Amino acid sequence: MKQEILTQPKNDLNNISFHQKSTIISLVISSGATAYYIANMWPMRPIALASDSIPAGYGSLVLTTFGLIIVAQIIMQAVLAFGSGSTPAATANERLAALKATRIANGVMTFGILAAVGSIFFPELTAFCTANLAFLGLAFGETFKYAAELFYARK
Repeated sequence: MKQEILTQPKNDLNNISFHQKSTIISLVISSGATAYYIANMWPMRPIALASDSIPAGYGSLVLTTFGLIIVAQIIMQAVLAFGSGSTPAATANERLAALKATRIANGVMTFGILAAVGSIFFPELTAFCTANLAFLGLAFGETFKYAAELFYARK
């Protein structure tokens, strides 16, 4: 009887660290919640521009989106932590990637807040537009943070 040795190629998805898996989950959750917010906010826009007020249901949309992000993050991170057993400490490269990504996120969020504050000075923009700029600045800041963290961690 002859025994044959097979070599299997490395599967990169199995070799990524816990922190990268966690970042991927966070990126998917924040991107999905942002898409949910935009899809539900966009139909409210004509009503807000016509009446110069915040439409009914906007407050619940913002709270629902924040709640969705928080609950999904808690559940998915808990599942990931329990599924992986022990969670090793972040490597130096992952910590550096997180710092660089945080710097990018802070820039995006600052731009969003400055855009929201600047929108106050344009009479054609309503409080609805200002609130959307502030929320989208936060949402895109978080999304860019996770994407940049994955980008810098792979280098």
